[in-house]
Amino acid sequence: MSEHTVDYLYFGPLLMKSSIEEDFRLELLKRASKLHMNYNSNLAGHIEKEYYFDTDDKHYFMDKMKPYMERYINDLNKYINFSKPKKHCELKNLWVNYMQKGEYNPPHIHGDSLSFVIYLDVPQEITNESKNYIATHEGPGTIDFMFGETMPDIRNHYNIKPKNGDLFLFNALLKHWVAPFKSQKTRISMSGNFLLTT
Repeated sequence: MSEHTVDYLYFGPLLMKSSIEEDFRLELLKRASKLHMNYNSNLAGHIEKEYYFDTDDKHYFMDKMKPYMERYINDLNKYINFSKPKKHCELKNLWVNYMQKGEYNPPHIHGDSLSFVIYLDVPQEITNESKNYIATHEGPGTIDFMFGETMPDIRNHYNIKPKNGDLFLFNALLKHWVAPFKSQKTRISMSGNFLLTT
């Protein structure tokens, strides 16, 4: 092949996978343990214990999340090439999920512009259960992201076994779901939505 410039033009939403610092994770766990405002009626999950974070927690969260958001927005502007680049980010809501045996999140989307999931506490028992699962799916407690139709030689699906501190940041309309598990443990994750503007 002669020396020609080649670009691959990717389709679909930008899904970021990263991890938060340990002190950030532990502080979020501490703050989450004090919550009591039920948020179930606003969420798709079949999860009994889902609580809303208050204003002070939101300020703390946004301060710590700033470098992640700046990186994502910068990459999003390059990836999408908006006519007017996105510059401003507003946290619209923030909640925690205490997921227990048999609970799950069905396929759903979020509101606003961007959404995220952070895994605050993933018990080893759930990780082991997923490792020992025998089927074509990755197994119990995984998070799935899907975009578009299934086609030969096209990846339109990610199925991920989360661990402590994992952070996923993605377009709010990206369909995703969480598989149930059988372990007698509680897995703690938190999520929320951001509004992006120019």
